[in-house]
Amino acid sequence: MINFRYHLVSLTAVFLALAIGLVLGTAALNGPAVDFLNDRVNSLAKENDGYRENLDQLRDQVESEEDFARQIAPTALAGKLTDQSILIVTVSGASEDDVLGAREMLGYTGATITGELGITDNFTDPANNDELLELSTELLPTSVANLPNNSVGVETASALLTAVLMTATPNVTAAEQKKVLAGFTEAQMITGKENFKGDRATAVLIVTGKPYADADAEARNNKVVTTAAQFDGGGTAVLTCPGIGGQGNVVTAVRNDPALNASMSTVDNISTPQGQLAAALALSYDLAGHVGDYGTGTGAESTVPMPPA
Repeated sequence: MINFRYHLVSLTAVFLALAIGLVLGTAALNGPAVDFLNDRVNSLAKENDGYRENLDQLRDQVESEEDFARQIAPTALAGKLTDQSILIVTVSGASEDDVLGAREMLGYTGATITGELGITDNFTDPANNDELLELSTELLPTSVANLPNNSVGVETASALLTAVLMTATPNVTAAEQKKVLAGFTEAQMITGKENFKGDRATAVLIVTGKPYADADAEARNNKVVTTAAQFDGGGTAVLTCPGIGGQGNVVTAVRNDPALNASMSTVDNISTPQGQLAAALALSYDLAGHVGDYGTGTGAESTVPMPPA
C-alpha cells in the first residue's frame, strides 16, 4: 500500500536527481562549453566595434563631402546665372532647411530670386478640382491665352500661375500678377504672394518633400508632376526631392516618363549640400539647353552636372 513514507522517498529521489544533474551540468559548462561561449561573445564584441568604427568613418566621409560642396560652391557657381531670374516653388512637405540651402547656393550664382511660391495640400486635393477651374476662369487676365482646354483643375491652375510668374507670357502686368496670386492665396491654394513685386522668372526651382502617402496619395503625387510640367513648359524647371525612395516619388515619375525627362532636369538629393549645388548648376545647364538627372538615386547620370562635351 502506498503511504506518506513512499511519497517522501519519491520526492527525495527526484530532488536528489535534480541536484546531481545541476552539479554535473555546471561542471560540464565550466569546461569547453564556457570557453566556447566566452570566445563567441568576445568575437561578437570585436565585430560590433568594427561596425561602429566603419560607421564613424562613413559619417566622417559624408561630412567631409558636404563641407567640400559648401566650400567649392562660391567658385563653382560664380556668375552661372547672371541676368537670370529664378522662381522657387515648394510643395507641401518640402523641408525649410532644403529650401534655405538651395537659396544659399543660388545666392552665389548672380541670379535674382523673384519669390517663393508654396503649393498647399488644397491645391493637390482631388476634391478641389472644380474650385481650381472656377478660380482660373475668374482670375484669368486678358493678357493670358491658351490655357489647357480640359477639365483638369491642377493643370489649368498651374498653367495660369506659370503665365503670370514666368517670362513666357511677356504682356502680363504687375497688377494682373497680383490679382491672380491674391485670388489663389485667399482660396488657400498657394502661399507666399508677399514675396512678389511684379518680377517674373526665366526658370523655376521646384523643391518637394517626401511623396504623399494618404488615401489620395497617387492622385496628389500625379498632380505635383502635372504642376511641375506646366512650369517647365513656361521656360525652364528643375524638379528636386530629398531622396528617391517612396512610392509615388515625383522625380522617379519624371525620370520614367520619356517626354518629361527629355525637357525637365531632376535632382534627387536636395537635402544635401551636394544636391543643392547640383540644383543650382542644373538650372544653369538647363537654360543652356542641357537637360539631365543628377544625384545618387536610380536614374541619376552623375552627382552634379558635368560640362557638355
